[in-house]
Amino acid sequence: MPLLFALLLSISRPDLIQIPRAEAEVLTTDDLRTIAAADAALYKINSDKFLKVIDCESQFDPNTVSATGDYGVAQINLKYHSEITKAQALDPIFSLRWAAGQWSANRQKLWSCWNALYGKHS
Repeated sequence: MPLLFALLLSISRPDLIQIPRAEAEVLTTDDLRTIAAADAALYKINSDKFLKVIDCESQFDPNTVSATGDYGVAQINLKYHSEITKAQALDPIFSLRWAAGQWSANRQKLWSCWNALYGKHS
């Protein structure tokens, strides 16, 4: 089963398949954009805004670490989210799904890029 198909299947049916972390490391930026869009659809959030904010935060680079302690593609700050491990924050599949879940709970303001791009308009 091709990796991207398996990832998209895991988004729609997470009970069917789990993607090992080693395989997730071969994902391209385009793969991550596709996964982010699928997570946005799953959580019924605005895909365009979600993709723009993730691009602003990390340029879809899962290895991004900010000076303020934000990790991974979704820039999760471990100081404020102690329930998340560094490994989870750096896992792009976990990170994107977690971020989409936060957005579905109306927590977009956790991201500085959301505030910069949309905060005054929402």
